[in-house]
Amino acid sequence: MNPARFSRRARAALRRRLTPLVEAYRDGYGLLGPLRELLSLRFGPTRLSSLEYHAMHLCDRSMHPNPEGALYGGMWFKEWIHAQLNNKRWEGMATDKLAMYALFRQLGLPHPEVLALATRLPRHYGDVPVLSNREALIDYLRHSRDYPLFCKPVKGSKATGSHRIERYDAERDELLLAGGERVSPPSFAAGLDDPTGYGVLFQRALLAAPETLPLCGPTIAGCRVVMLLGDDGAKPFKATWKIPVGRNFIDNYWGGYSGNLAGCIDVRSGRVQRVIQGIGRDLRECPRHPDTGAYLPGVQLPQWRETLALLNRAAESFPGFRWQHWDVGLSANGPVLFELNSAGAVDMPQLSAGSGIYNRELREFVARYGRRPRRGGLLFPGRSSGDQHTAPQAAPRAPTAATAPHGAARRNTPANAPEAKLAGEMSGE
Repeated sequence: MNPARFSRRARAALRRRLTPLVEAYRDGYGLLGPLRELLSLRFGPTRLSSLEYHAMHLCDRSMHPNPEGALYGGMWFKEWIHAQLNNKRWEGMATDKLAMYALFRQLGLPHPEVLALATRLPRHYGDVPVLSNREALIDYLRHSRDYPLFCKPVKGSKATGSHRIERYDAERDELLLAGGERVSPPSFAAGLDDPTGYGVLFQRALLAAPETLPLCGPTIAGCRVVMLLGDDGAKPFKATWKIPVGRNFIDNYWGGYSGNLAGCIDVRSGRVQRVIQGIGRDLRECPRHPDTGAYLPGVQLPQWRETLALLNRAAESFPGFRWQHWDVGLSANGPVLFELNSAGAVDMPQLSAGSGIYNRELREFVARYGRRPRRGGLLFPGRSSGDQHTAPQAAPRAPTAATAPHGAARRNTPANAPEAKLAGEMSGE
């Protein structure tokens, strides 16, 4: 690399990392305190970067009282805890929304109905129509009777590429999108984004719960609930109410840049504790909704008991994930599961609660279950008293190099034969 170019990049990187300390000093928080905290987080278990420290404005104790003394986490912590608690072989069930909804349907978990799939791939979803070219998509948009529609990529995150279509105006040959924008079906089809190449699915758009309409308007205000799945069952760990503002047709917080609000929820009662907006130096409490003026702290979310029951059942349907982030909508028909995120971001629950996520409860959970594979063996070990019958004899396991008789040639053991290797790979051994 050119020395001058390297020098410019190094100075820019150093400037970005020193910005949090400079701004904290200018804002009256001192220099040594933020520096000490930044270093302890950077070199601590969660490895929070200086940029993340700045984005969450952790030097402001009024916004981050952190009564438990929990550690704050960022992108590194998100990936680390996902690797500690989740089985990578289950990833396809959470990252492919079409496969995920097929499982939801089989498991009887309420979710938005899939009405159509637009994709260039040879793929099917039951009797749902597959729109394999632009002409088929345009025809569907002009003749669908299922408006309003919500469309989003089969694989994607942060609602990128999502749209809500309110209705089709046949006289003008225009689609009316959420927010008032009008576009012709050919223009919509030509500009529809498919960021990963797996296609776009169309769902029946849901109506917001009547209890939330006077609080935050007609857009569904969903919840992000983090569930912990232990051997004794699932339990809620953190919950955040995602509150749409203005003309936003989605409730995503987007790290504070969307303009939406985020409310910390008491997971036991479903009552909102505090509501925040913004990011960095603009992070602030926002107790009243900017549009409706409704006072949000203290609000009891509707059907919270039913929501927790649904989440417990859903979480226990995916035993490969001990760390689960669920998006659940508070709809007019009750709680509805939008999706499961196995590696969800951790900024929103921390910002809304003003507390770090790596607290004592989570540390103990990771210490117990982190990197611990599930073990095989007898399904229900033990025998009831008076039972004189012997256990059925299972087929013997293929010997490995470790269990083969002394002197047996390694190349002749069945576990090292090509067929055994292939069988082991397919079975996950």
